[in-house]
Amino acid sequence: MNRTRSKLIENRDYSDSGRLISQLEREISCLERQLGRLKMLNGNMDRRTLCTYEDMISSRKQMLAELY
Repeated sequence: MNRTRSKLIENRDYSDSGRLISQLEREISCLERQLGRLKMLNGNMDRRTLCTYEDMISSRKQMLAELY
């Protein structure tokens, strides 16, 4: 798997990376706003919903960090 991943990185089109970075930043921002609104509107949000949002945000931040 490492060989495949390194080959993908070598063949990276940086204009595509820029678009992906922008998309991930928009998604993170949107998810964080949605989570904030849910917390305000529903003071006792169920744990599963909270964890789902946190996981989605975290996974996108991790992908973003790998692109930089």
